[in-house]
Amino acid sequence: MHGDLPAPDLIGTLSGYLLLMPLSLAHNLQLLFATVF
Repeated sequence: MHGDLPAPDLIGTLSGYLLLMPLSLAHNLQLLFATVF
């Protein structure tokens, strides 16, 4: 049987999070360094 599973949606959101997490981490580190130095 071929059912429409929400797997691509889940993979899309997970990859989106994985792409956004390093960006927000780098942004937070940039803000941290900007406040420290």
